[in-house]
Order: sequence, then structure tokens, then C-alpha cells
Amino acid sequence: MRRRSFFVRMLNALTASATASSAVSTAPVLAIPDPVTLLNAADSEVPTWLRHWRGLSRHPIWESPDPTAALLIHAAERSQSLRLSYQGGTMPGEPRLFSPALVFRVGQSDPLYVNGWCHHRKAHRTLRLDQITL
Repeated sequence: MRRRSFFVRMLNALTASATASSAVSTAPVLAIPDPVTLLNAADSEVPTWLRHWRGLSRHPIWESPDPTAALLIHAAERSQSLRLSYQGGTMPGEPRLFSPALVFRVGQSDPLYVNGWCHHRKAHRTLRLDQITL
């Protein structure tokens, strides 16, 4: 008898839930943009060269004779932040605190890049190593 009352209660709860959801489904629906449309719209604002660059493969660098790259690799392995000056971007030459995550090469190109967290911009950034001054 107890088991049956449990199932009856569950059935009643599900029936009540279905009734409530059918009442909700008749309410007007707000127009929410499709995420794919949003991505395509945002992607259309990105220059063609940058879309191409983002599509290239990344090759991590774990050792380098370059002293800047070696220091950034060392800091990334230990989750340390560094003070540096970057000559590119929207704030050229301005000192910033940067937490490197990965030093890498894009495709078969020569320049090295570092990806990490810029504390000044509060965002992930990719910096080109030959434009960094420590």
C-alpha cells in the first residue's frame, strides 16, 4: 500500500508539472538570438588575416635559447606573473602585469608568441615575443 501511494504521488506530481508547463508554453516567447548567428556576426567583424591566423596550428615551445622565451616558459611552468612592456597592441610601451600560460609558434613561422592573462586588460592576450621588453 505504501509503495502504491508513492507512485500515485509521483504520478500526481508529474501530471501537475505537465499541466503547469503547458500553461507556461502558451506564454509569449522572447526572441533570443541564435548563438551561431551571433558568432557569425562577430566573426564577420574580424579581419580576414586574423581569421586565417587563428586557424593555423599552434606548436608549443618548451625550451628556447632566447632569454625572453626562456623566462616566459619558466614563469608559465610556475604560474608566475611578470612585469613587461609590449610594443604592440592598443597600449604600446605601457608596462603591464602578465601571467604567461604557453609559449608557441604558429604554423611554420619564425616568430614566437606567448598566450596568457593580462592583468591590466583583465583578459587573455596573445603577445609576439619580439615585441616584449622585460
